[in-house]
Amino acid sequence: MAADPMAALVAGRWRGRLTQHMDAGLVSTAYYFELDLRVEGNVVTGTSYSSAGQGRKRYAARFAIEGQLDAQGYVSFRETKMLEYQNEVDPSTDYCLKKGRLKLVRPDEEVQCQLSGEWEGVDSQSGEPCVPGTIYLEKCQTRPIQLEYDKGRPTRFLDRRLKPSKSIKIRSYDLTLQVIGPDQDGDMISINCNGNWILQRYNLRDTAKRLRLRLVPQDEQQYLVVFAERHGAKPPANLVLIIDDGLREKRLNLSANLEESALLYLEVDVK
Repeated sequence: MAADPMAALVAGRWRGRLTQHMDAGLVSTAYYFELDLRVEGNVVTGTSYSSAGQGRKRYAARFAIEGQLDAQGYVSFRETKMLEYQNEVDPSTDYCLKKGRLKLVRPDEEVQCQLSGEWEGVDSQSGEPCVPGTIYLEKCQTRPIQLEYDKGRPTRFLDRRLKPSKSIKIRSYDLTLQVIGPDQDGDMISINCNGNWILQRYNLRDTAKRLRLRLVPQDEQQYLVVFAERHGAKPPANLVLIIDDGLREKRLNLSANLEESALLYLEVDVK
């Protein structure tokens, strides 16, 4: 049986913004927002993630979600269970359990898919209505994600700060990566290369995960970002990354948490 093309469009990771209408006492009126969706038939499951910040303080929450996809291209979802929560901004505030109805739009083959619509919710403790707002998301794999710079220095990637960058020299555009987790406490990471995901939501293990990577010579910069999806009882998420360019191996110890990601530049010298 052929896969439902609409379900195939909806399934995957979506990133963008969630806004709340102006109201006194809000932590923020604009959040980074993400949906990671799975679709079977018309049943939608997955996770949602939202975050905002004031200076170095973060407000972030991840939830399990469930919902439905209808024949008109609308995705209805509701958050059912909190998986992670961090509130350094205002501990007196609670999180909001959200639900929404988002319309799938595909402008054309050259433009990324979009999900957008309204949301509402209730306070997790009082049950009172939250200030509603809007959601706008794009299918993340269709457009490379950009590093953000401040005074020429990379400072952010998606909703996270970047640690001071490291760099290594390599002698080939064809690489083999090994990813190893020295701590067996539930760390989960993703790895991005030059704006594109090469490994997503991977549970770190003490046995090596091998990846073949072909760098694009035309890319202005070659870099890897280690993005923590979850850390265990002892943050941060730690990993050993072994990079083999066919001539030698480089072994690096990297770490990331829910506030900061690790940035590694690859300096290619094929002479």
